Amino acid sequence: MIDISHLQHSIYAPYLFKEMPTQVKIDNSKENDKVKHVVLTSSGKFVNISNNILRKSKDIYNTYDGDVSFRKDCDGICLLHRGDRKFLIFTEVKSSFSTMEEKAYFQLITSYVRCKVFLSTLEDYTPSEYEEVALVISYPFVDKPISDNSQYQESRQSIYGKYASLKKRYRRQLGANSQLDMNVADFEIDKLHLKNGLINESLHLIHIPIENNAANAIINIDDILP
Repeated sequence: MIDISHLQHSIYAPYLFKEMPTQVKIDNSKENDKVKHVVLTSSGKFVNISNNILRKSKDIYNTYDGDVSFRKDCDGICLLHRGDRKFLIFTEVKSSFSTMEEKAYFQLITSYVRCKVFLSTLEDYTPSEYEEVALVISYPFVDKPISDNSQYQESRQSIYGKYASLKKRYRRQLGANSQLDMNVADFEIDKLHLKNGLINESLHLIHIPIENNAANAIINIDDILP
């Protein structure tokens, strides 16, 4: 288990890590979005990891296509220690489901990879101890029929790029189950010559809806990760 006192005396600036007894606030990085922030609560103990650890180091990373850019980051990263279970949680806040599906998958996956890189430098971090999960929080899913017409699909492919079919598949899965496993191979991460074993083959994603067009929300993570 990662010891907060060790984080305060690591190679990283101490301000990047803060122990939060029962809740952590995640701000939406897009100031003009309708959803401003969410608060995650738990009976466990959070360690908030400032996304400045990603944001302020972005220039050293590659951006190899329009969607998968390692200069992108998610809104929040935290550790949760609850009883004998430990979680590594990535959070992205969006106002609309459509905005979420166009951007959030990529922000979460690239943040996941970069976070695992820096965590691997900490002696207390044992990957197998942590359940890894991504949360995307937005207004509810709105079902929009997706045409199977070949001309429409060609047009969609030209607009949304080579990941159009992936976004379509993920939309259907999230609409049906509110969760899915994002395979890193779907984003061609397996082609980037990363150290073997650094990341898992998939990252579990859960969509959490915010009802009534609320600007803020309080979410009990214990209900989401029972």
